[in-house]
Amino acid sequence: MPDDYPRSIPSAWETAGRIERVIDRHVFPRTGALCVGVPVELWVRLAGDFAIVSYLEKALRPYLIGNSLVEEGKPWPFDESPHGSEGVLEFYQRFIGNRDPAAVGNFLISVLQNRVRGHWNCPCGSGKPIRKCHEANVRALRSVPKLVLASSVEHMIALLKLRTAPSN
Repeated sequence: MPDDYPRSIPSAWETAGRIERVIDRHVFPRTGALCVGVPVELWVRLAGDFAIVSYLEKALRPYLIGNSLVEEGKPWPFDESPHGSEGVLEFYQRFIGNRDPAAVGNFLISVLQNRVRGHWNCPCGSGKPIRKCHEANVRALRSVPKLVLASSVEHMIALLKLRTAPSN
């Protein structure tokens, strides 16, 4: 448990050796910690409630079910995200309907600065105001700690740097 539990996401490890310590099984090879989801997605899904029962039911249980199915040769049954910045961007694509790291990053900066208003155009690009499109999701992002959102912005910057780096 983190020092500030239950205000932070707990970590979990599988200790019986059943789940292979490889990134494709969503286990960090160096530490053996389970990667049960993108941090910002976990904050949204659990609504900041990291009480052990909530964490087990809404985060760890789906992860373990998915791993059991993969072990049987089946595909991941839930939203499986890539690791790192691509996984963070994929979450925002599902959550606010935008896959452009510059647009997502700029929108998150506005959320961090508490400047987002319901009459603004929705970040999904629909042309509708937020209040008539992704309002509930934007409201959920406002409850995510600033540190977690700032980390998402850093991921968007990293993606932009990768995409604009000259290729050899």
